[in-house]
Amino acid sequence: MQYDILISEFGAVATISVSKKTYRKNVIIKVLYECTDRLFVLVSEDNDNFLIKISAKDPSCTDVTELYKECGKLVNNLADQELRQIVIEETGKIRDVIIQKAFSEAAKGITHKLLDSDLPRYDQSYKSDKKNIMKIKG
Repeated sequence: MQYDILISEFGAVATISVSKKTYRKNVIIKVLYECTDRLFVLVSEDNDNFLIKISAKDPSCTDVTELYKECGKLVNNLADQELRQIVIEETGKIRDVIIQKAFSEAAKGITHKLLDSDLPRYDQSYKSDKKNIMKIKG
């Protein structure tokens, strides 16, 4: 991964070259989205790399050091987000089993069918609680 900064009359623009073998496009998009409050971002690609261009939204920000810091943050966030994706892929099946088990246990207790007599009438209020729904339990 490398990055270059070009300074022109339009301001400073950093170009970060990211290998397609190392990072996925969806990871790059997620990380760049987090930066859009303070940076203009553009993603393009060639055969082997994604090319990320960033520049400060604040026109008064002409400090190249700040842009280098933003590049560093972006690169660190790419590594962080890529690791998150790996963990999600590795633990996704376990998470799905846990969720399925939790909802199947909850669904076992649902045996009551709703009858017309269960619905409140216009003249009823929560104060006439014949089913003891409001009763504190446990």
